Amino acid sequence: MKKVIFSFATFVAVLSTSCNKDVEVAATEGKSNSLRTMQVRGIPVESISVNNGVSSCILNLLVFNSWDDYHKIIFELDEQIDIDVNAFDASIDASQLSDDEYNAKCEALGFDEDNTLRRFERNLGFCSLRRKIETAENAWLDQQGVGNWDLSTDPDDHFIDDETERTLLNEQVQVGIRDRKGGIVIYQLRDDEGNYEEVYNMDTSALQTVTAAAISGNQVPTGTPNVVSNVVKPAETGIGGCKDKVKEVKIEVNAENTFRIQRKSKLRRAWGTTCSNGSCSSITGSRLKARTKGYKRKSNGGWKGTRSLITAAIYGMQPNTAGAAFIDCNQEKVVLEHREKRRRRVKVKATSSTFIAGAGNPTTSNFNVRDNRLFSYHKQGTFVIMKDYYDMPQE
Repeated sequence: MKKVIFSFATFVAVLSTSCNKDVEVAATEGKSNSLRTMQVRGIPVESISVNNGVSSCILNLLVFNSWDDYHKIIFELDEQIDIDVNAFDASIDASQLSDDEYNAKCEALGFDEDNTLRRFERNLGFCSLRRKIETAENAWLDQQGVGNWDLSTDPDDHFIDDETERTLLNEQVQVGIRDRKGGIVIYQLRDDEGNYEEVYNMDTSALQTVTAAAISGNQVPTGTPNVVSNVVKPAETGIGGCKDKVKEVKIEVNAENTFRIQRKSKLRRAWGTTCSNGSCSSITGSRLKARTKGYKRKSNGGWKGTRSLITAAIYGMQPNTAGAAFIDCNQEKVVLEHREKRRRRVKVKATSSTFIAGAGNPTTSNFNVRDNRLFSYHKQGTFVIMKDYYDMPQE
């Protein structure tokens, strides 16, 4: 079985090049239809073929050595996106351009902030959740008119709300993680609250059962071989003046109804536990997020994503001031996250750590919010929206 291994230098060269076909060709020579491997900052990732019953391409599962590697690669890809966008902006003197001029220049030169993610997928021959949602969202936006949008039908309203993380998951929201013996455990993610299945021993019959159940929203039949189902009880939230689970998604419209922004805010608990050599950690830590995304009306009446100077932040009661979250509704933790960029979307997040109370006995810490202590902040042009996390629906 032939493997193709990319060094990080090659990876950066490919990601940073928009129009250099020689680099693209050199990076794709010798790729296998059954396996591809590459490294990102020394972190290996494999793309393999697995029969889950509904795959739309040959290489349909990414495999990582650990959940830690999975999260590190999200960070590295985000860093590379910033490098690529900053380099492009410098090359066209973007600070001197209006938003319309900047968007026109990007379209003329074929530049987009997601090119980094697209090349990552292409080098691994991988059909990602990101690509699936992007295609469906573009078609959905093209059908929207001047009235209110029904966000419940928006393909972008997915529980995996980060485009970079979507790049690492297949269309069925699955990923492979190696165990301590080197075997691959396939994780079928159901939501962002800790409901998921683990499929062991590369049992494709079991995987197909799990995949079909996830698509239909049903539970996996009990007693299915090589499957472990992780089902969590709904979190008790709002106790002691604290909440540990909220979500709000809203569309804000300018006066002329030619530009809109989506503001998304979310708080979720940590879930899942992995232990190795006496050390344990959460699969996903407790997360506080704020995201701002821009849309522009097209000449045909539909809409599309557009680049503009937008801000996403997590503040205290006043802009640019620190707020406070509370670990398990007790320990106060200062939070101040701010990001302003000319992009189609801008995101900020804060993640809690996991504390270990002895080997094999992890104690997970979760962010909580109290009234008037932490706010989600979104800005584009004259739009400035601040919303107390505590006042958001407990979705």
